[in-house]
Amino acid sequence: MDNQRLINGISLIKKRTDYINGLIEIIIKLMYISVMQKYTCYLLLLALLSCNHYTKQKISPFNPNYVDSIGAFKERVIRFGDTVAYNKLSLYYTFNLTPWPLLYYSQIMCNKYKYPFACFDCYLIDCEKTNPENFQSNDSSTYIFGIYYLLKAKEMGYLDAKEEFNKVYGKQKLPLSTEYLKSYIR
Repeated sequence: MDNQRLINGISLIKKRTDYINGLIEIIIKLMYISVMQKYTCYLLLLALLSCNHYTKQKISPFNPNYVDSIGAFKERVIRFGDTVAYNKLSLYYTFNLTPWPLLYYSQIMCNKYKYPFACFDCYLIDCEKTNPENFQSNDSSTYIFGIYYLLKAKEMGYLDAKEEFNKVYGKQKLPLSTEYLKSYIR
């Protein structure tokens, strides 16, 4: 443990001395240029020295700190229809193999903000295509809503929805999504 701390300390000192050596080279070069160029370089040097040097932590679904961001992503989806936040939520729930909590946010993005990717996610979740056994829902009402979302994503021009529709229904022609849903509501 102490050896590791020593190695880390030495590498930090080496990085800082390299940084200082670079600054000294810049100062020596400054001695041979005009006054106006010197002031410009001093301002640039001052700006560089005032910057914080830190490494930005990457956020990924495998990082434990990512869970803290999930609440912010959910809020951005609900309040603003943020597609980037929705995509991150979708990745998070997909990587954790629990897509069902995503359904609520998918429906908001699909119905309120007209986001075709979310409509397709609704289809996948409702028809349980995300399940490893890849079987259709036992609940016919849920399955009908899934097909409705597939048709809606297809109508919005989402390519994966068109491919899925052709794979499931082939050349069969179904009505528009709203007509399809109305035919089952009666």
